[in-house]
This record gives sequence, C-alpha cells and structure tokens, in this order.
Amino acid sequence: MRRSLFLIIFLLSFTAAKLSAQSCFNIFAGNDTTISCLQSCLNLHASVPDVRTTDDYLAIPIPYQPYPYTNPGGILVDPLYLDDRFSPAIVLPFTFCFYGQTYTSCVVGTNGVVTFDISNASTENGYILGPTIPYAGGTPNNDGPYYPKASIMGPYHDIDPSSATPQQPDKKMEYIIVGNAPCRKFILNFYKIPYYNCGAALVTQQIVLYEGTGIIDVFLKDKPFACGGSTNGGTAILGVQNFNRDKAVWVPGRNNTVWSAFNEGWRFVPNGAASLLKRVELYKNNTLISTATTTALGNGLVDALFTNVCQSEDSMSYAVRAFYQQCDNPAIETEGSDTMIIYKTLNPLTINTLPAICPTSGNGQITVTNPVGANLEYSIDNGITWQSAPIFNRPAGSYTVIARVVGSNCTGSAPAVIGSSLPFSINGLVTDLKCKGVSTGQVTFNPIGNNPFDYSKDGGATYQSSNVFAGLAAGSYTFRVRNGLGCTQDTTLIVNEPATAITVSATSTIATCMGNDGTLTITAGGGTPGYEYSIDNGVTWQPGNVFIGLPGGNYNAIEVRDANGCITPTTGTITFLDTMRLELGPDSTICIGQSVTFAPQTNPQTNIFKWTAAPTLVQSEIDKDSIANATVTPLVSKKYYLTAKWGVCQRIDSMIITVLKKPIAFAGNDTIICAKTPAYLNGTAANFSGPLLYTWAPISPLLTFVSPDSSRAVALPDSTQLFIFNVKDNYGCSFSVFDTMKVFIDPPIPAFAGNDTNAVKGVPHQLFSSGGVSYVWSPAGPLNNPFIQKPLATLYNDTYFRVLVTDAIGCTATDDVFIKVYEGPRYYVPTAFSPNGDGLNDIFRPIPVGITSTDFFMVFNRYGEPMFQTREWLKGWDGKFKGKDAAMGVYTWILKGKDKDGKVVEMKGTVILLR
Repeated sequence: MRRSLFLIIFLLSFTAAKLSAQSCFNIFAGNDTTISCLQSCLNLHASVPDVRTTDDYLAIPIPYQPYPYTNPGGILVDPLYLDDRFSPAIVLPFTFCFYGQTYTSCVVGTNGVVTFDISNASTENGYILGPTIPYAGGTPNNDGPYYPKASIMGPYHDIDPSSATPQQPDKKMEYIIVGNAPCRKFILNFYKIPYYNCGAALVTQQIVLYEGTGIIDVFLKDKPFACGGSTNGGTAILGVQNFNRDKAVWVPGRNNTVWSAFNEGWRFVPNGAASLLKRVELYKNNTLISTATTTALGNGLVDALFTNVCQSEDSMSYAVRAFYQQCDNPAIETEGSDTMIIYKTLNPLTINTLPAICPTSGNGQITVTNPVGANLEYSIDNGITWQSAPIFNRPAGSYTVIARVVGSNCTGSAPAVIGSSLPFSINGLVTDLKCKGVSTGQVTFNPIGNNPFDYSKDGGATYQSSNVFAGLAAGSYTFRVRNGLGCTQDTTLIVNEPATAITVSATSTIATCMGNDGTLTITAGGGTPGYEYSIDNGVTWQPGNVFIGLPGGNYNAIEVRDANGCITPTTGTITFLDTMRLELGPDSTICIGQSVTFAPQTNPQTNIFKWTAAPTLVQSEIDKDSIANATVTPLVSKKYYLTAKWGVCQRIDSMIITVLKKPIAFAGNDTIICAKTPAYLNGTAANFSGPLLYTWAPISPLLTFVSPDSSRAVALPDSTQLFIFNVKDNYGCSFSVFDTMKVFIDPPIPAFAGNDTNAVKGVPHQLFSSGGVSYVWSPAGPLNNPFIQKPLATLYNDTYFRVLVTDAIGCTATDDVFIKVYEGPRYYVPTAFSPNGDGLNDIFRPIPVGITSTDFFMVFNRYGEPMFQTREWLKGWDGKFKGKDAAMGVYTWILKGKDKDGKVVEMKGTVILLR
C-alpha cells in the first residue's frame, strides 16, 4: 500500500480519463495481497473513509504523518507571544464545515484551542480547566473555566509562549495554507511551547483542517506530563465541541485528564446522519474493472467489496478510487485513491527427503508433496532443466527445489538436504606407556567420513562418543568405529611399555648447630637411564645424586625421574645434634622511670641476640635490642623475650618486669548544675599499682566528704568554682598528682510550647515544644504520646496545654499554649468587614483550616463584576477597587482550594462591606 491522494473534480467535467490531482487527505485502502498461482479470481476488500455530514464526529487513530511543524512561509499567530490570549480573527482560505454549519474565519488561542466564534478575537483565552466537554458554563474573556463555542481542542491545556516561562529560541506558533483549491489545508502549528511555569516540558502539536470534508487531524509530536508547578494539575482536553456547547467528541481517556502522548495521530471524521460517499471503483491499467459494494463499519471506515476480480498476471497493481460529495457544495466531487498490489506464488512448497544410508545403499531421494498437479513442473538445477514428476533421486548434498506453472513465471521454491554415509578411514594413533606398569597408554581416532562417529573397544557391545581411549595398560586392543548412519569398521592396535621399572634409595650424614652441614646421597637404577634428582617433590631437579648443605630433618619429597619422565619417590632422614642452652634469671619489680640491665647465661658460640616484649617492644625503652646485656626502662609491666642463636640452633627465654605505675587523677568532667542546688564531686584515679591517698581543695565551698577515702564530696557554690583533686601513692614510689574540674551554674530554661494556633476538629494537629531534651505534656488525654517533643493532638474543644521541659542536666521549666478548634477541612469566612483603617476587620480574607493550597479567591459586586481575585495564601481584599474605596453593600465571593488529602474544597457566599 502506498500513500493515497484525494482528487477534486467537478461533476460537469468528469471523464473516465486518468486524473491529475493534488493530495487532500490520506486514506489507507488495505495491505497488498498474495494468492496462489493456481487461483485465478478472488473477492478483494478495501477500506476507505466513511466521510459523512458534519452534524456529529467520530475520533479514530491514524498513522503519525504530520506536516512540517515550522515553515519559512508560516504566519505567526501572535508575534508578541502573549500568554492566555486569543488571536485576531483569521480569514480561512476556504469554507470549513463543522457541526452542521460552515465557517470562513476562526480564532486561535495560545492554549491550543481553535474556535469559529470570532467574538473571542483578541480576548483572554482562559487557562483554568474545570469540567469535561461538552460544557456550556463559564464566561468568555476571563481565566475560566470557559470552553469556546464551535471549538477544536488539539489539545487544550495551559501552555505559555510568553517570557514569564523560560522559552526555547526556536519556538513558534504559526499557521500555513497548503495545496490549491478546491483541495486546500489550513495547518496550525504549536512548536516547542512550554507548559506554564514548566520551562523544561515542551509541547509540539499540529491541527489540520481539510477543505470540503470537515475532517480534522491532530498530530502530537511531544505532549509530556506537566511539572508540579503547572496549572490544572497538568490536565488537558483532546476533542471538539459544537457551537451550542451541548455536543462534543473526545479521544477516550483525554477529556480533562492527566495524560501524555508522543508521535500520535488522531482524526475527527464527520459522522453525521448522511454519508457523502458516492461510489468506490477499482482500476487496472487506468481502466475501470469493478464498482464496489460498500458496507459502513461504524468506526469511521467503509468496507468496499470488489467481487470476482480475475488476474492472469503474476503480479498486478490496482487503483482503489473513492468519490465523495463535497460538504459545502454538492456540485463538487472529491476523489481519494490508494494502490493495492496482488502477487501470485506457489509457496510454500512441502518436501520430504530420504538419506543414502551407507555407500552400498544407493542415492537419497527428494519428493515434493505440495503443490502437485498436471499443469506443474519441477527443477532441481536452478531452472536449467524441468520435469513433470515431483521426485528427484540424487546423491547426498544440499539442493533448492523450484516448482512452476507450465508456461508461466509463477514459481515457488524450498531448500532440501540429502544426508549420507560416505566410505570413511579410521586413522588410529597409539601413544605407548612411558613408565612400566603405569596405565598411561592412549589411542586416538581421527576418522574421515560421515559424522557423527562413535567408538567401541569391546566389539561393539558398548560405544562412546569420545574419539580418545585413555588410561590403557600395555597390550593388544581391537576397536570398532561406527558412523552416524550405522556403518562400521574394525582395527587392532598394540600399546607397548618399557622393559623395567625405576629403583631408588637414599643415605645421609649428621647435621649440627653449625648449620646446613648434613648431606643426602640418592642411588637410582632401572627404567630408562638419564636420571634427574629432586628433594622438593619435583619443583626443582638436578643431574647429580648428592645434596649437600642440608639441615637435619625428615626428607619425604625425594624423587628420581628417568629419560622418559617416569618418576619414583623415596624418603630419607638427616639426624640433627643440638647442645645449645639459655637462662635469663628471676623476674623483677621496679617503679616507673627505673632501669634493668639483663645478664643472660648461654654457650660461648652464641653470637646472635634479639630482644622482644609482649605485648610489644618500644625502641625508646631499650638501649640496643641486638646485644646480650641490654638495658631497658619500661613504662608498663612487660614480659621480655631473648631469642639467641648459635648457627641453626636457637633458644628463647623470658623475664617479667613489673612496673609500679604513677597514678592519674581525674576530678571528673566540668559540669553544670541548677541554681541553688548542690554539686556532687566524684574524684577517681587510674593507672595505679596499690593504695592511694585523696584530698579536695578549696575547703570553703565544701559541705562534706561522703566517702571513707575522701575521694567524693558535696559542695554548694553560688557561682562558677574551680576544684582541685590531689592523689598520692601509698606503695613506696612517692608519686603525687592532681586534677581540676569546674562547676557552672545552669541559666534558666527557655521553655516554649509554641504560639497559640488553630486546629481542625477531630483531625490530628502537630504540637511543638523546645528549650530542653525531654518533655511532658498535659492534659495527656487528647495526645498520641505526652512524652515527646512534638505529639499529635486530636481535639474536639478549645484546649490549653502545658509542657514541662527538662534540660540536659535535669533542670525544669514550663510553658503554655492555647489551641482554638474549628470544623474542617474548610475555610472560615467573615460575613462582614470594615476597611476604615482602625486596625480591626480591615481585611476580608478566608481563614483556611485543614487546607494545603488555595487555587483562587474571588469577590464580585452585585453586577457580577470581579472586584478582587488572588491565588496567594491568606491574602485578602482591602475593600478597594482600582485604587479607590468600594461602595458599602453586599458582595459575593467564591473560592476553591485543596485539603491535606488533595480533595477539592469549593465555597461561596456573601459579605457586607461597612465603613
């Protein structure tokens, strides 16, 4: 199928000749069709638009095939790009049929709407979307909601081309006329226009009006979701509404709902009582061959049936031509055309094959089982030769079978493969044993012939798929090889081994403390001469059989390897004679800061010394850690170790040196107390090694000592005071240390229960307190938890709360808060106000309770004129209009907002202005 053309001709000049035409709007008659070469005729179905009178419409999806969104000759809708404005009246280049009426002018709104009611020209295009269409409410030239008469919403949403929202440099709102009369199109483009207050969310949409049909196409390249800051919660309307605003058609799910679309096409097709379709004809080679029987499908399409269309050609192109009466002039006929191709083929071919089992079984066979017949012939050599029989006897291989109708080029083809088992060679390769008695023999087969092969070494009793037989002992074996078609061949192979095995033994000499003076001598025989020797499990090898410079011990990794790589292990032992001694003497006790010099007893030959300590040796506490008579000055008790070496012999001995520690005094952390309360002094000591003596100073603010050893005391300072805690040892080291601590007086607690406020009756209200670290609220009954900083209160009456605040050191204070309880969620609106400047009731404003946002608050005089409007939170009317005092009297107000659950709250009423 190819893109169609609609042709406009006048009835008076219509002829059967081929028409030259321009494109009006697209139709899609149907897909190309394939039939069998053996079929001569068929019933051909095509689909064409069911264009009807415009007293109603039907919305149907169409392929996304928009016109360009920007054009060099495009006419700007509003060069100033004002927000929420209708354009001046635009004269259409043709008469447009819409909802049973005809129009010659339109007005374009910057929020994506077109109206044929030109009274809206250069007025406000409301941005507020409220109800769904059809909707006859609201008044023109305001924020809305107001949906214009005789309007196309493609889609209608709050987009903003003005500088108030960040813009793209290449944005454009334009219209352009395409084509020539009587087949013109009015194309309206909105290109890269952002949502209000959403500079990054760009909208590109197109509305197309077609001359003479009343058809409307809408193409949506980019229609993303609006951001949270946009109007209407991001809702949009995609539909059309009549002049009386009591009839509308919309795309399902897109009638003032939140939605997004990309690369979509929608057509609003006239769906009135009377059809404008006159006839549908089928042409072959520009010659009329059939006129269709038509059936309306009810979805904007008509099924056109052409019966008994006969075709002798292998393929043929047909033109489907639909003729319509123009909606505004019955004397003009509109033609739409599309092309359909009918192909002929014999595919699919059905083929059976028989393989050649073994070389003596003959050839394989190919049989065509469908199609078969007296008027068919077949080829297996790419059409060089043909035969009437559908059977081919051929050798194994790959073929392409072709079938055709005798005397024509109408064909079909299919691949075919004949399998076979050709004569094959076994090619067995023997690997002999390298070591006597070790089953490492192997036979590997590399047969040539038909795959797959399998193998047996027990006369065919069992087979394996692997071509390798490993782990064979020496001997004679008969093997059988079988190919995939069951053909077999036998062969006998011999696996050989060396005549003798390797023998090995080891002898040794004694090792002493002098170090690495032992030897091992290894003796080998048998196998294949050319021996190598190892004492590390074969990691390294040497040709000599004597290993010198060895320490004493057991050698369990001795191996001998012959010229064939055969390995035989053995073990050996080198006896070790150790006569070394080492003694450090008894443990010692010192005061911290004193030193100890060691005097170890050991052999004269001992020449390597290394001192360590547990848990660790600090280098600053030892004069040298590599001499025998080292001197240490330890800071803590330690166990010292001396590691001494004589050649390969080594001894370790230890001595514990206990260090009596110098006490560390701790008077306690600086602290804060409540005014006129006692301070408790709790002195402690650490890092001591015996009994201690304690004293506190100064004495004057102390009340009493409260522990037998005087480490704890009670004081009553009236200002910040520094206390000194003295500690002396009583275990003979004459240590004396001290520490200090400050006592501060805590300032009064800034207890705060929050400002007096309002709450919604029966709805949890958040309380707040500050000034301390813990809180207790009363009364506790309305609270979810009276022991937290911010409890929730569920109230039904006005309530005073008191909070007891405790700070980090336990000091306390209280504060009160009053909660006024209102019914809600709702607005509380005064019934009168007096804007006379006395500071009382000067502003008329609604008080929100349980409300999260206000969409609008408006005040009207008795003539319905707006006196005041705002979206700002808690903003009210000061009784002025255009800078002057408004007259006393009764005024009407309306407001709309959302509660904490997102539900809409709408209210209206009256207020008396007094002065």
